[in-house]
Amino acid sequence: MTKQVLLALIGAIFSFLTTTQLFSSNFLTLPVDSTDCNGVFGGSAYIDACGFCVAGDTGLTDCLLDCNGVYNGSAYIDSCGVCVGGNTGLTDCFLNILDCNGDSLGTAYIDTCGNCVGGNTGLVDCLAPLDCNGDPNGTA
Repeated sequence: MTKQVLLALIGAIFSFLTTTQLFSSNFLTLPVDSTDCNGVFGGSAYIDACGFCVAGDTGLTDCLLDCNGVYNGSAYIDSCGVCVGGNTGLTDCFLNILDCNGDSLGTAYIDTCGNCVGGNTGLVDCLAPLDCNGDPNGTA
């Protein structure tokens, strides 16, 4: 446990204990002074899900979940709508553009018949004109 986490935890415990109502007699209830986890009287700092004292006068923001469910993670939604980066094991579709044949920066495409053709597929577009020998785009 880091010193910062330990201090934040102690601050949170102290804050809880000092906001509790204590009875000084059977007839009178006296509130005890309240400090936040940053030690500020009446402050609004609190312990976030990562165990850090944040907000209030700390200058720190609450840790957030990335799209992969990791607090303070670096995963993000790419332009293809997929959660990538961080510890997802996936790369941004913009950085790794694959054609329908799976070739990076390839030229294969889906023809009007729904087939992946061109590029390195060895297949031709279903609408390519055939020559007299039946060869697509042939010259016979």
